[in-house]
Amino acid sequence: ESLVECREQALLHIKAVLADADNPEVTRGQQAAREAAARDILRRTEEAIVTVCKLEEERGTEARASTTDNDAPVMKMPDRGFRPGYNIQLAVAGKETGGARTIVGVDVTNLGSDMGAITKMIDEVNDMTGVVPKRILADGNHVRHACLDAAAARGVDVLAPPSKRSKARAKDSAAVTAWRERMTTDDAKRLYRGRAGLVELANAHLKCNFGLDRVLVRGLGKVLCVGIIAALTFNIVQHAAAFTS
Repeated sequence: ESLVECREQALLHIKAVLADADNPEVTRGQQAAREAAARDILRRTEEAIVTVCKLEEERGTEARASTTDNDAPVMKMPDRGFRPGYNIQLAVAGKETGGARTIVGVDVTNLGSDMGAITKMIDEVNDMTGVVPKRILADGNHVRHACLDAAAARGVDVLAPPSKRSKARAKDSAAVTAWRERMTTDDAKRLYRGRAGLVELANAHLKCNFGLDRVLVRGLGKVLCVGIIAALTFNIVQHAAAFTS
């Protein structure tokens, strides 16, 4: 509703600017700039409305969008505030015993949820490295049954904790049943403990050392470029000793 009101105000502003076109105190260049700015506000507002409608259709819940960057919806942040933002996701390879970490997949979405991200990240890793990973350690909020099916079809074992509310059902696929059984084993639990040391370390470096906690560009494509540059920088720093030895 607020975006619709913004659009009405933008239309009124355009009419006011056009009505002042004969003002002798305003040059043609200034008038052209005023008209372009007024139309740009209207364009960005209409794009934000389209984004909100699309997000609400995908989520089934109320969504918000920014008129500054229509690709960046208003998300709930860790500090419980609401601001326009993006969801940057990483795939990190390394050994559970320690050593250098390597970012092998970067994805950027404008969805506040990570649900269902496993399938796309497998594709990202394959595109970047030419290899499909044998095993993926994912946070529990990434898990969707369709992702488990897709991963199993490609020979990828998913290690992710089942939700406490998630219960086995008779209609579960073979891949989902195998995942539930896998996560009850001591070996899977031991391997999964290595997830935090892999990806959370990379997350911390990108946010604290490489400025990825706040991006200075607009649009999914440009934010993805920034994420990839930050990932490459992280990888170079992680493997710098090997380059110089």
